[in-house]
Amino acid sequence: MSLSGRPPPTTFEAIEAIALNDPGRLALVQDNQSWTYQGVYSDLLRLVRVLHSLGVKRGDRVAVGTGGLQAALLLLVAAENLGAVTTCFLPQNDPDLDAVFGLVDWVFSDTPQSPPARVRSITLDAAFVARIQAVDAADPAPLPRVALQLHEPQRISR
Repeated sequence: MSLSGRPPPTTFEAIEAIALNDPGRLALVQDNQSWTYQGVYSDLLRLVRVLHSLGVKRGDRVAVGTGGLQAALLLLVAAENLGAVTTCFLPQNDPDLDAVFGLVDWVFSDTPQSPPARVRSITLDAAFVARIQAVDAADPAPLPRVALQLHEPQRISR
């Protein structure tokens, strides 16, 4: 914990700091595509607003199952920025899928999933991507964000 009583910077805040100070710096490479920190940050700004509009909030448990690193990273960091606890799963053939789905409130996956009825499941299809892209990354409204305390869980590892 810092001297001010605030926890250390979140992953979102670390990405934000680099994007604002060195926007062209390479952040991520997947297959033959690369993203700068500014690109990742702009995508995160949009995605945080979309997840917030869906109702993802502090204390929710969010499972992310994607075949791509970029999508998984963005979803995990955006959900954590809203105070959610996150975990990953394999979108196909995950032997622990029932256990994971028994722990979470939300499922985001690039393939359709069948979690219990109480769990909200979002397929990361073209319509969801279009919804993210429709958000103005320069929206001047305050961005929803939650700085968790050190005793609050942030990620479920397995």
